[in-house]
Amino acid sequence: MAEQRAIKNLQDIRETKLETYANEPPLVSKDFKLEAADSADYSRRFVFELLQNADDEMPEESDKPREVLFELRGDCLLVANNGRPFDAADLDAITTLTQTTIRSSLVAVKAELTSFNPLT
Repeated sequence: MAEQRAIKNLQDIRETKLETYANEPPLVSKDFKLEAADSADYSRRFVFELLQNADDEMPEESDKPREVLFELRGDCLLVANNGRPFDAADLDAITTLTQTTIRSSLVAVKAELTSFNPLT
């Protein structure tokens, strides 16, 4: 059931994006440039970013150990953690440039990390 809901959410997001681009053609070029800049920035530190995102969703006060799983399944990488479950707002955020569901206090931290590249 959750998988069907996720597929429906993705289809809705896709339709909304296509409609937006059809109504605002200059947005395609703008988003392409933003995506290219983000891709260049993240390409060498994506594992760090995945760990940071997982840590952002872990409860502040918890006796549970923080756990993150990286599992390669064929040509797909599964990343999971024991933090807050991924929801429809998160799905929309990862498909929308410059959008986030992270608390505002963490956005400032992430902004400072953009110049930090631990893998170089």
